[in-house]
Amino acid sequence: MSTYVLRRIAQSILVIFILSFVVYVLLGLMPGDPVDLMIQSNPKITTEDIARIKSLYGLDKPIYVRYWHWLTDVMKGDFGYSRIYKKPVTELIFPRLWNTVKLSGLAFILSILIAVPIGIYSALRPYTKADYGINMIAFAGISIPSFWLALMLITVFSVHLGWLPAGGMMTIGVNSPFDQLQYLILPVISLCAQSTGSLTRFTRSSMMETMRFDYIRTAKAKGLGMNKVVLKHALRNALIPVVTVIAISFGYLFSGALVTETVFNYQGMGKFIYDSIMGNDYNSAMIALLFSTFMVLACNLLADICYAWLDPRISYS
Repeated sequence: MSTYVLRRIAQSILVIFILSFVVYVLLGLMPGDPVDLMIQSNPKITTEDIARIKSLYGLDKPIYVRYWHWLTDVMKGDFGYSRIYKKPVTELIFPRLWNTVKLSGLAFILSILIAVPIGIYSALRPYTKADYGINMIAFAGISIPSFWLALMLITVFSVHLGWLPAGGMMTIGVNSPFDQLQYLILPVISLCAQSTGSLTRFTRSSMMETMRFDYIRTAKAKGLGMNKVVLKHALRNALIPVVTVIAISFGYLFSGALVTETVFNYQGMGKFIYDSIMGNDYNSAMIALLFSTFMVLACNLLADICYAWLDPRISYS
């Protein structure tokens, strides 16, 4: 197991390295370089000043040289400064990372608590009215775009009913968990709708396939109750493919929070990446994207480790 984990960690480091180079090049090719914007805002600037500024920021060097300088600084723990906020990137990222973990974690837990029991219930009653109804709701959740659902939730619950705030994180001057929870309700619902639908479908499909196996029929023939058959014999094996979907779902929730956080003006990693890209704050965008990539890869590694715990036949030795 330890050899497998170390190998996966090495692969993840390689993926992060390749992705960081690709993202760095793409951001470098974007129009609106910060120095160009600085030059355009000062009509009295001379050619010598332009050359000096670009040399100061290293923009006169090839992009692979700039990338190497940036990578060596990151490996030393120097994540640089934000051009927009005039602060070290670490001071800006970690509070926003915690906000996104709270938002994605609540949506993740809620989707599992809803989808897994409903998927099991639907699998045990296939092709009934309840099963058809659950499938229809699941397909609707998968199909609805998250930004459209977010706008509809704001329109209904904030504009017309006035029950919940339309955006932000807390009421100014009020610092209480209940107040912050009110601001999380709509973003969490918007974020977990699609993952709940897809997870319900996968749970139903996996459970239906497991219930057809010979050992399930043997357990029924021994006179075991349905609850014991489902919970002790079927569920553990049915969860093996579902764990993959759960891991991917958390990665989707974490990376897909960009749209939800932007719509609700929630100060998380997604909103931070969006603001950094729109403000040409390339250094902040790079570090934030790397943190997001790390979270997705960590979730996939955790899912692979869970396979061996769910099914003793799986071995990574």
